[in-house]
Amino acid sequence: MAASQGMSGYWEEQRYALRFQLSDLTLARIELPILAHACSLDEIRSGVRPERPPSLPSSCRGFLIRSSPGNGSERTVERQGDYVVYTMDSYERCFLTFDGTFADYQSKFSSKTRNSLNRKLRKFQQANDGVLRIGRYATPDELLQFHAHARRLSAQTYQERLLDAGLPADDEFVANMRSAAARNAVRAFLLFLRDRPVAYLYCPVERRTISYAYLGFDPSVAQLSPGTVLLWLSLESLFDEAEFTHFDFTEGDSPQKRLFSTASIPCHNAMFLRSDLRNQLLVRAHHGMDELSRRAGKMLEHAGIKKRLKRLLRGPARLRR
Repeated sequence: MAASQGMSGYWEEQRYALRFQLSDLTLARIELPILAHACSLDEIRSGVRPERPPSLPSSCRGFLIRSSPGNGSERTVERQGDYVVYTMDSYERCFLTFDGTFADYQSKFSSKTRNSLNRKLRKFQQANDGVLRIGRYATPDELLQFHAHARRLSAQTYQERLLDAGLPADDEFVANMRSAAARNAVRAFLLFLRDRPVAYLYCPVERRTISYAYLGFDPSVAQLSPGTVLLWLSLESLFDEAEFTHFDFTEGDSPQKRLFSTASIPCHNAMFLRSDLRNQLLVRAHHGMDELSRRAGKMLEHAGIKKRLKRLLRGPARLRR
């Protein structure tokens, strides 16, 4: 995997999996050799859009900019010079600023939201014999313990089974995780229910920004909201540690990210592929499948059966995060 230094950071040569999906069901995936750059929260907050790579290797079909600041024309395909440009996602990049105390942070929530969060905490606490317990992991040896527990949880989630988006198990990830821990550049957390890990959160650190990278939980205890409970307790621990300036919820949008963040910036992901016939057909086919999936989802939601079908698709154990 090669990297080159551009004006706005590193461009990394990688294979990007373009998935053709209907809801959570992946029908096909095509891997594209591309140059990729993921904008950091610091870049996004500066408001400076990333420059294009200085050159494109002949082995790459194009380049991808993730979390480019500014509103994009969501899910559009257009021609720009020698490239066909596919804007795949537009979303609010949510983040939290660690200013003040955890009590100050709690005050940003409405009384209704605080009551809802407290009910979830009490419910989990009552199920755990009156105790709320998380484990915090930061050293290389601690992270190995964390990874062993978290992998067992991740294997149960629909994100891993259907989307290939669980906590990685490969040796390269483990080596990078331990290397980051040796630089004090990672934090990880486990939530315990009667001494059994039931939820995990993995957060890499860049400078003084800590990022939400992987969250998962045991689907058999989903009714106890373990993901929400773990995120809340982890944020409390990070406020107490007072080592970071921001918590970055990374790209993508969700109600949970919007709930726990204190600010957001509009961003979009855009792929620039060489404008040959193969790439044009690929992009337009993917765009068409995405539109079909969105329209089918709206029809199923209007019919009142979308949630039921999702539960069936995600498996008999109701695997969800």
